[in-house]
Amino acid sequence: MAKTQSSAVLYRLSAAEDKRKELFSSLGDLDKCDVQRNHVLVAIYIGGQYYPGTKVLRSDAAIKEDIWQATAGLVVSLGPTAFTMSDNITKDPDAPVIGDWVTFVPGEGRRIQIRGVNCRVFLDENITMTVADPECITHT
Repeated sequence: MAKTQSSAVLYRLSAAEDKRKELFSSLGDLDKCDVQRNHVLVAIYIGGQYYPGTKVLRSDAAIKEDIWQATAGLVVSLGPTAFTMSDNITKDPDAPVIGDWVTFVPGEGRRIQIRGVNCRVFLDENITMTVADPECITHT
């Protein structure tokens, strides 16, 4: 894998034991990234170097494919009206919060990178559920 900033971050995320901690560390200070309205900024979950439950290494191509095909990620920022009820004031009590792992349809969000970290910006309605462990979300 070529060692550009984004591929170096991708490799670090793939190798990280604590993906949440590594994502927040790689993103750094997000105070100047002001998410608007009912949008949700999600950092893409990058799977590990090994296929889950095995000692079989994933190829660089398979790891890179997570950028496009991942269906889980970490909520890293919320717009001021994200997950509000119809009155636009009351927060949905079941809404995900910053630091939660969530699932989504990859094509629903707009892809961006922040400091080499692959992210997507979603409308709040496109976040489908929260999960305790993003590795449990599999697809073919």
